[in-house]
Amino acid sequence: MPISSDLYVAQLLMKLANRETGEISKVDYRPQKPAFPAQNIIREQSLPRTSPEQQGVQSGWLRSLFDTLGSSNASHMHKIMVLRHGVVVGETAYAPYEMDQWHVTHSMCKSITGMAIGILVSEGKLNLNDKVIDIMSDKKTLTSMIRLRDLTIEHLLTMQSGVSFNETGAISGNDWIKGYMDSGTDFAPGTRFAYNSMNSYMLSAIVSKITGMSLFDFVNARIFGPMGITRVCWESDPNRITKGGWGLFMRIEDMCKLGQMYLQKGMWKGKQIVPANWVESSIAGHVATEVEGATEYGYHIWVDDVREGTFEFNGMLGQNVYVFPDIDMVIGINAGSTEIFQTGEMTEIIYDHIRKIQVFDELPENEIELTKLKMTCKRLQGRNLTTPVIKYGGWSKTVGRRSKKAGKDFDIDHQIQKIIGKTYDVGKSGVGIFPLLMQIFHNNFTDGITKIGFVSLSHHIFGVQFYEGNQIYTIPCGSNFKHNKADINMHGEIYHTVNRARLSVDEWGRIVIMMRLVFLEEATERHIYLYVGRKNKLEDEGMSLPPENYENLTVQFSEMPGTDILMSSLSNVTPSTGIEGFFMQTIEKTVAKVALNQTMSATIRPRIYGTLIKNN
Repeated sequence: MPISSDLYVAQLLMKLANRETGEISKVDYRPQKPAFPAQNIIREQSLPRTSPEQQGVQSGWLRSLFDTLGSSNASHMHKIMVLRHGVVVGETAYAPYEMDQWHVTHSMCKSITGMAIGILVSEGKLNLNDKVIDIMSDKKTLTSMIRLRDLTIEHLLTMQSGVSFNETGAISGNDWIKGYMDSGTDFAPGTRFAYNSMNSYMLSAIVSKITGMSLFDFVNARIFGPMGITRVCWESDPNRITKGGWGLFMRIEDMCKLGQMYLQKGMWKGKQIVPANWVESSIAGHVATEVEGATEYGYHIWVDDVREGTFEFNGMLGQNVYVFPDIDMVIGINAGSTEIFQTGEMTEIIYDHIRKIQVFDELPENEIELTKLKMTCKRLQGRNLTTPVIKYGGWSKTVGRRSKKAGKDFDIDHQIQKIIGKTYDVGKSGVGIFPLLMQIFHNNFTDGITKIGFVSLSHHIFGVQFYEGNQIYTIPCGSNFKHNKADINMHGEIYHTVNRARLSVDEWGRIVIMMRLVFLEEATERHIYLYVGRKNKLEDEGMSLPPENYENLTVQFSEMPGTDILMSSLSNVTPSTGIEGFFMQTIEKTVAKVALNQTMSATIRPRIYGTLIKNN
């Protein structure tokens, strides 16, 4: 990566650590993501659905799979769909997520980029041996003519480019093609595997160069349209070039349709969408990856060894389409796990079930097992939850019990009423309601929360108001454990959210509001803990309430996937070349690394403080 790009990345990290706000990256921002269209589009095609037994799958097997994934704390499941013979035999969302809503796919969309290249190759408009510098001749420089002279289309498809301009290029400036072409190399093209999303971006740019269309427009015309995939959004760079390797929002049913189309050798309802010979080539292993469970990589497709012929469209944090040709099955997943590639508890659960599965041509209906499966799905979707309200006590000394002396004063609803109408000044916090991971991915950075207030919305429902920039986000909360919905307009991009709040008092006598703010279209959640009041020690005996004091507010933010995944991601955007690289390598061997980690941890899990605004 050029030193200038290294410096841009380092500058962004410093701005994030210093809690600077607004358009702090070197990439020009424009809103791209619209609100999800909730109604079906006329041309949209739905998959057929039957009972599992009609397609030779046991309902008990599906119930075990769904339940085990739902019980896995590491998997953080959002939704799953299972196809056999092209028919949906099982599907469920995990509360509060919904099946019929698009979801970020992250790198899963790389496989679609590969499909577009396959179409152009089959039509003779591209050749796998074509040199990138020849195709992008108007962008080539003396540097690229020397360093990238042997770089081919196939090297991009198999992640063997060796180019050091990687994912961090997406935050280092507006001209990503120039950044890529000017980049240095870590190894000679074609000599080894190194995953790099900018290879996919360059393939997208090449599609535009060849066709005169954006990759998104090309795919809409040649793949999505004929398959009835209509509710979809794909982000582009500042120059309107589709990102190619990330930025796609798609429904899980449409993800599964793409997997089924590939299982059918590129055929969909009698029409050849992707040439059959390209499908066969793309799912063959072309390079060793050294990734556990997926030891080979094809043409933007992972080749797995769990069953014969298994391949996968893989996106980080659990956005996957698993295809098992030997049993004619497709499994689609959306999740918020910590999996970067298919290495983690979620994939292991799926693989363990796939190894044990027994399939048949057809089975007699099993009403008992089918009813159990339906009840499991209903429970996972949260449609029969009767979780009790936590109204008394806190999370340590007072948890689970109510003092006779405290009486009704410990009724949390009663306590909440005392802060309704109050607003707190948190200064220039530099912290936003948007998770940090989403800010970086979408180049949509916070303006910083300046005030937080509390308002009454309805019976047993109140709102926490976050004043951020020129917006006031009112997030519904209540002690009833319901999933309270709210739309967030972040600089012109609409995100559907659900908040599930828990209310209590802690051992210091402070009101505690614990918010789990779920972004339904993303793999990321925002967790917000608000502590209203001053730390007052409660008496050990009698649990008598301290004098009321609501002058202070403390707010702790975190996100899931949490610190570990973000620290890992941020470690990939530290300078690696030049004098900056030498400096970073040096401090990593000293105590300064501890300070660096602490700084980044405080950036990812910030804490802010507020004071009551008088006469609000």
